[in-house]
Amino acid sequence: MSDQTWINEEEKFHQKLNDIEIPYKPCMTVTVTVVQGRKISLGCLHDLFDTPDTKVYLRCETATGKTKFKTKTVWNSHNPIWQETFTFVFSTSEAANSVINVDIYEEDKFKCDSHFGVGRLKLSQLIVGEPKQVTLDWGSNGKVDFSLLKQWRNSPDFRLSLGLSIEERQYRIKRKPKTMKAIQNFLGVELGPASLKETPTVAVAIAGGGYRAVATACGAMEAISEMGLLGSIMYIAGLSGSAWYVSSSFLHGSMNNLQNLIEHHDWLREQMEESLTLRLFDISFYKRCRKYREFKLEHYQPTTLVDYYGIALGETFLGIENSSTQFSSLRKHLETADVPFPILSCAHVRNRLPMSEFWDEVEMTPYEVSFPSYGINIPTEQFNSRWGNGILQQSLPEPPLHYMMAASGSAFAIMWSKKSDRTETREDIREYINNLQESHHERIEFSEFDESSDEDNDDEIESVSVTSKAMKNFASPDDKWIEILQRRAFARKKSDRKRESQFDRIGRGLILDRTARIKNCAADFRGLQKYRLNTDLIVPSQNITASERILRKISTKKSSISLCDSALGCNLPSIHALRPQRRVDVLIVVDCGNYLNENELSIELFATVQAQAHDHGIKFPRISMEKIAEDPFRECYLFEDEEDTECPVVLWFTLANKKFKTQNSPHRRPGYPTPDDVDSGKEIFNDFCIFPENSEFGTLRLHFSSLNFDRLRELMRFNILENDKVLREKIASKVGQLKQRDKITSST
Repeated sequence: MSDQTWINEEEKFHQKLNDIEIPYKPCMTVTVTVVQGRKISLGCLHDLFDTPDTKVYLRCETATGKTKFKTKTVWNSHNPIWQETFTFVFSTSEAANSVINVDIYEEDKFKCDSHFGVGRLKLSQLIVGEPKQVTLDWGSNGKVDFSLLKQWRNSPDFRLSLGLSIEERQYRIKRKPKTMKAIQNFLGVELGPASLKETPTVAVAIAGGGYRAVATACGAMEAISEMGLLGSIMYIAGLSGSAWYVSSSFLHGSMNNLQNLIEHHDWLREQMEESLTLRLFDISFYKRCRKYREFKLEHYQPTTLVDYYGIALGETFLGIENSSTQFSSLRKHLETADVPFPILSCAHVRNRLPMSEFWDEVEMTPYEVSFPSYGINIPTEQFNSRWGNGILQQSLPEPPLHYMMAASGSAFAIMWSKKSDRTETREDIREYINNLQESHHERIEFSEFDESSDEDNDDEIESVSVTSKAMKNFASPDDKWIEILQRRAFARKKSDRKRESQFDRIGRGLILDRTARIKNCAADFRGLQKYRLNTDLIVPSQNITASERILRKISTKKSSISLCDSALGCNLPSIHALRPQRRVDVLIVVDCGNYLNENELSIELFATVQAQAHDHGIKFPRISMEKIAEDPFRECYLFEDEEDTECPVVLWFTLANKKFKTQNSPHRRPGYPTPDDVDSGKEIFNDFCIFPENSEFGTLRLHFSSLNFDRLRELMRFNILENDKVLREKIASKVGQLKQRDKITSST
């Protein structure tokens, strides 16, 4: 089969996804550009002592959503130039007879602002689709020029689609031939793919874990590169600490080859030796924070603890010289498709609800920030701008890359009532896991509940019926366990929540707002629909199985929403890599998670990953939770379905230290500038304990010694290289599956 045939099928597949219609209610908009002022004056006497510092207020009470806007202040000018654009949104043809009130103020730092101009812009004079220039004249106080445009809008300003962006689709077409060649070199001519259609799409998903995740990701990517697999990777997804690694690696252009990776990892090693807390004693750091806060205030963007945390992260992992770098600037690294496509994951949460009750997936790429459950895809440069019914009401500056890193890694946003937990995972999953780990040999049975008790008065939760039909590759072999967890979640009554103590409902924003705050892209969006990531619409009276948290929708009434570390709900960005739109065939998981000890594997992450995939109807190889609980903590777990070619192969690598600890001469890169206890013979390099959380490798550690960095780096490198044969066999097996599927397709 020719490459062009694969390209045609690829485009046809994605076009089919983009053709899925997402409802949008049309609206009328009036765009107002405040152009300039001419001969602005508060009187000769006033001007003698103070040249006017002018700003303009716009107000339209009949508009929906945001009804008031103001320009920046232009200082010391009789002829200020604003050139600022604002858009008012109207639900129907209300704009026909509406009026926009205009007020002009002179800003004063030491007293109340002086109001010296009132005017009205009558929208009845506007013709749809025809721009109009209007000048308001205040006589001796001066004039202000405006440009107005009335439009009827049948579609939003952001991309409303369940498919991938055109840029990502173009990247896939450029990248696929390069991954085919890399897999051919990796497997050899006989086992490798002979065409693009026979070439599996390989993705890497790296778990979170703060600094531990950064060091672990370094070892994983070095191993992948050493094996010759780096060129075969289509996607690399990260959250929390692994998002910091991905951001830093792309910014510094290290994803091209092994040598660049090693040099960058050595730089990260040095950067991580200095604790983030030391910046609290650096006066210049506070100056930079204050300057950044003033910049955000100037553009009406909220500032929280996460912003300052992001500055510290950026200076550590990006470098102070790159503090203003934006995520969209990384597009230049993807133009030739020589490196994997980066995806950062975070979660949209509500400050007063645990993630077990509400949590939307959010993915960030250099091209778009997406809320895939709603088909909302915002150009990255317009992220954190003002929106109303999908209309860009006011364009605001794109947040810097360090803000995206902080939004993805703000794990301190956990609710106080959950502070004893590692995550905010559903309680029924946690209970199931605890029971399973206590008694591996006994089959866990749950008592059924009376379905008549399944009620919830929250008007933002739609009633969704639960089907008992098991779906192949959408649950574990014990399909019933996921179904029972869902049914128990539905049975939780709102009255039960009311009986909770006030402390139990304390949100994430008490005293300090510990979530990232952004402008709500869904503000005033009428008729908002919610979908599973497999594009199934979540509607009442449909046989769609879903947990409680997936039923709630993003608020359309709030002007801003909260983002936090998605690791609080699921510490692996697998859901983004495995979106059906990306057609991933092989998923390499780098598990940087924290476990109780080195002999007992916590199966919580396995369960939450599988439950999340099940919620969204995404195929994931069946996992027997009983077998995982009984299995010793080992370096690699393999999950696959040999019969279903559409189900991805998952190779799951952990930080198990059993084999690495037995090596007589473990690998360690030479040339580090300072000797450590290992170099002087006081310690054995590979004899160390990673777990539990209060160890030197804990998630909350804000600095790593060179020795600890090296240990994690070499441990994960060893664990992946040790399973080189398994990787080759399974990628070759997937190539064989695709070849067989191609033959069947061609014959029919």
